[in-house]
Amino acid sequence: MSAPDITYIVSTHHRPRHLAGLLRSLQVQTHTNFECVITDNSTEENFQSLNWCMLKDMEDAGETRFRLLRSQLANCYDSAELAAKDAQAPLLCFPSDDNYYVPMFGEIMLATQRSTQAPLVYCDFLYDPRLLGFYGVVDAAPMIGRIDKGGFLVDRKLFLEVGWPRPMQYGIEDGLFIRELMKRNVAHAKAPGVLWVHN
Repeated sequence: MSAPDITYIVSTHHRPRHLAGLLRSLQVQTHTNFECVITDNSTEENFQSLNWCMLKDMEDAGETRFRLLRSQLANCYDSAELAAKDAQAPLLCFPSDDNYYVPMFGEIMLATQRSTQAPLVYCDFLYDPRLLGFYGVVDAAPMIGRIDKGGFLVDRKLFLEVGWPRPMQYGIEDGLFIRELMKRNVAHAKAPGVLWVHN
């Protein structure tokens, strides 16, 4: 089997119900050559429950693209960096465990990356009512407040070189990471369409 094109890295902590919806949205992607690494830094009991209830069912059904990586790191961004070192694909995406993707997310994002050769590709998304009071479309752009870690593909080597910013400023690490890429004049491209939901 060939190496995957995309590694989705999901950091989760005690939220199996949310995670189940995200994993289902990945399972139905039209682009199927991906892997999903789930990092879990919750209690051992919760970890075993997640491993048994979700991923065991997938394994029994012949699903091999999803795997669980136990993390002892407290911060979800640290856990994501750990998974990035273990990733098999040249492109990374960092969904939160309560995101949802349209079935053509991977296909459209990958096509945009391949046609532009940009090491960073992003797209518009729906933002949930907790921020706006209603579902609203965010016109994504490579800046703080207009991009989210779940809505971009980034070259794995570039990510490992730059990493999430230190010290951590929880909630805007993704924007600060993108700001650093813009300081370095990293080429970027925007994929067409509203391709995911940020919950």
